[in-house]
Amino acid sequence: MDELLNNTVDRLGATEAAGEGTRSIERVIRLLRVLSMRPSAGWSLSALAEAADLKKTTAHRMLGRLEREGLVHRRASDHHYVFGPFLLEASFAVPGLQPFMSACAAAMQRLADQTQATALLSVRSGNDFVVAAHVHHHGGRGVLAECGARRPLFAAIPGVAILVGLPETKQQDVVRQCLMGMSYRNASQLQLLHEVWQRSRPLGYAVSYGETVPGVNTLAVPLRLGQGNAFASITLAGVAGQFDATRVERIATQVNKECIAIMSAAASFGFLGLYVDGAA
Repeated sequence: MDELLNNTVDRLGATEAAGEGTRSIERVIRLLRVLSMRPSAGWSLSALAEAADLKKTTAHRMLGRLEREGLVHRRASDHHYVFGPFLLEASFAVPGLQPFMSACAAAMQRLADQTQATALLSVRSGNDFVVAAHVHHHGGRGVLAECGARRPLFAAIPGVAILVGLPETKQQDVVRQCLMGMSYRNASQLQLLHEVWQRSRPLGYAVSYGETVPGVNTLAVPLRLGQGNAFASITLAGVAGQFDATRVERIATQVNKECIAIMSAAASFGFLGLYVDGAA
């Protein structure tokens, strides 16, 4: 009986330890996700802890270890936390990432030159999108163009384009989850975003006539691995006169051709396997 009790206690202790380990990993991931929302400005310790829903002492302890491992850097000038060098170093090892980025950069430059607009590459990250690259032409007024910026898929045109490239049931699910985290938006803003999404669904690409950013018209086309499997988007944004309703279809066709050309080399972009089963 004593041996049975001891074994039971040992198993319970191991389960508790595993549970605590999982919670620690979840807190680290939460910290890194929050850090990604201000890639240049960074975060003070207090603001970062609050945004990640952590005690300040807990955040400080975790950040100290992350800094020692190179995942986080505490900037000397303002003591704000930003991403560390290890994340850059690790990106070099992602199979096929550099050829993919080069192909996208060339396509975006062509599109920006042809339309005199700003071009963005955005990549899906779960229910968010992250700006991966940009080419400026009209100065980027009102355009989310900082590389590394993260937003919910439902919150802006680059994300809506990825959204409409997903299966219908997945779209509905993602929108519900995004809305739960977008309580900071007022009802009229959310209604406008819903109208943009509904307009874009039958088109297969996203378009905004100044609803999301006044005075700036935007269209975005998804990059697809297959039907219903979008993992990224290419966006063009310009002043309203450049992207009026009579020109949008023609411009969308141009962007779509570039997207198809990029994806013709998909076999050489090894990292795309991460997106095949919706793992992103």
